[in-house]
Amino acid sequence: MEYRFSKDFLAYSGEVNFADIWEKFCCKLLNIYYRTDEIYRREAPENGVDLFFPSRKIAFQCKSVESANSKGHNLQKIKESYLNAKKIQNEIRWSNYFICLNYGLTGIQEKKLKQELPEVTVFPQSFWLNICETYPTFVENNFRKLISIHGNTISSRIKDSFTPEYSMELSQKLKENKFDIYVYSEKHNKLYRLGVSGRFKIIDLLEILINIWKLPQIVTENYGFNGIKIHYDIIFNDEVMPFYSTLEELNIYKHSVICLYASVTYENNGKILECKQMYKTSNYNSKDKMLKKCIFECEKSIRDSLQVFDNLYLEIK
Repeated sequence: MEYRFSKDFLAYSGEVNFADIWEKFCCKLLNIYYRTDEIYRREAPENGVDLFFPSRKIAFQCKSVESANSKGHNLQKIKESYLNAKKIQNEIRWSNYFICLNYGLTGIQEKKLKQELPEVTVFPQSFWLNICETYPTFVENNFRKLISIHGNTISSRIKDSFTPEYSMELSQKLKENKFDIYVYSEKHNKLYRLGVSGRFKIIDLLEILINIWKLPQIVTENYGFNGIKIHYDIIFNDEVMPFYSTLEELNIYKHSVICLYASVTYENNGKILECKQMYKTSNYNSKDKMLKKCIFECEKSIRDSLQVFDNLYLEIK
């Protein structure tokens, strides 16, 4: 098992926001580490204390960088959280303050943090790695498992899924400027490595992925809405990539990590509307409830398609 504490590898059931994923993961591992079930997440506003360990009077603040790279380290934000926590110290009676980081600090960063916040204890990346290696069965479901898709699989799907002209065009591109990238879906617990061409347009890559995984696009049941479709985008560096730009033009290069993002579109009063995620309010009207059900079923169908691919592909291998 490979343990990386970045957005592409780390997952937590029911969560999409990476800050929330990291916070929940920290809570889980800290309870394992201290051999307790007492540590809990605080509701917003947290005021600088995300997690609390009442009997030990320890306050924890979780700070994460999606790439798990120390370049994203922000000492100012850590200081702000600490100062906010000081304001409620008497209220919740914490004695020790710990920062939970998903990255390692450089020597200079560590020295500066100790100078400015000498009372704060840091749990860096190495701390969490040690817990994962000590208790692998407890954390295995929190990491996406890597599946390498063989080049022959991609070539055969290109040949079988598209018109002869388009298949030939994609196959020719695949012979030029070929490199591996990583792809994941927030709806699934796997990370895929596959060979692509820098000359592929985003629309080409989407067509290939949709066909490799046989992803659903049309929703047959209407759920009270017309023209329901599942729309896919490629997300790179937190931005939606334009369909007709090439990977080269977008600086998607060897070992880049991209996200296949799905949303639901539907017609309402002659307009095409897009719903990108489940409603989080509990005050649903009847149409909201139907749309929520539709989104839930669409997400399930995506997960099912990816799981079917995994099962067949791993069986063949």
